[in-house]
Amino acid sequence: MELSNKDKLMICGIYDQILRRNEMLTDLISEEEKKELQKNPNYKGKNYQEQMDMIMTIVRGAQKMNPALGTEDIIKFITDPGFRVKLDIENNALQSDRRTLQDSVILRRTFYQTVIGNPIQEELETKKVFKKPIKVTKYPVIKVTRVDVSDDMFYVYEEIMYISEMVKDKLMKKIEENQRNRQLNGEIIPNIKRDTAELLWNELESREYTKYQIQEPTIHRTIEKIHIDFKDVHGIKLAGKWTEGQSFIIDNRPHMDALISENNPVGTLQLKTQFKSR
Repeated sequence: MELSNKDKLMICGIYDQILRRNEMLTDLISEEEKKELQKNPNYKGKNYQEQMDMIMTIVRGAQKMNPALGTEDIIKFITDPGFRVKLDIENNALQSDRRTLQDSVILRRTFYQTVIGNPIQEELETKKVFKKPIKVTKYPVIKVTRVDVSDDMFYVYEEIMYISEMVKDKLMKKIEENQRNRQLNGEIIPNIKRDTAELLWNELESREYTKYQIQEPTIHRTIEKIHIDFKDVHGIKLAGKWTEGQSFIIDNRPHMDALISENNPVGTLQLKTQFKSR
């Protein structure tokens, strides 16, 4: 069936709802880096299948709101919306000869590593007078995430959870026992050390341990520099191989100071607004 303007506005609104929960490009990179990226916005990892997966999420959301809408009709509007979609930078998400609603979404690959850091001695004050402080050993469990913004622009951030030596030993015993059982059942674990650190992180996450960021997220221009800086800060090395994670969504709608208001604190030019003023 032919989509009504109300249906088209609703589809633009679904995109707006998804994108408003994600990072703007300028949250990740400087204005200079943005200009550099504008000259060569695409890179070899185009995440085409992930783009199509997101489109199907939009389709299901639209059909939930109006079950009469056909899948092909929704996709046709997404890929040929009938107005020139305004973007932060050129994206061409679907490698199309026209701008699509999906171009307002920059999807980039993420990779991560989890490592168990060197022990840290912490002194805890005692309540009793004249008693010496108690020394406690803690271990940092560090997760480093890398977002490949372009072929030579890597956005990197770290998250850290701290655990006591007693908790670490208890959880490690449980994890190592499970690993042995997995191997006895014929499972091959390519990297036991990396697997152990990731399982420890997941266990702490499930227990809702507090996460910290002691390093400001930053842009690196080579992967080698990420490894060098990590060793300089933490005194340990990252592994050579990274694990691929979920795609990272970047909001590619334009953001302008003139649009900043109480209801629009970052000045986003929403797709609904663009459709109305087409």
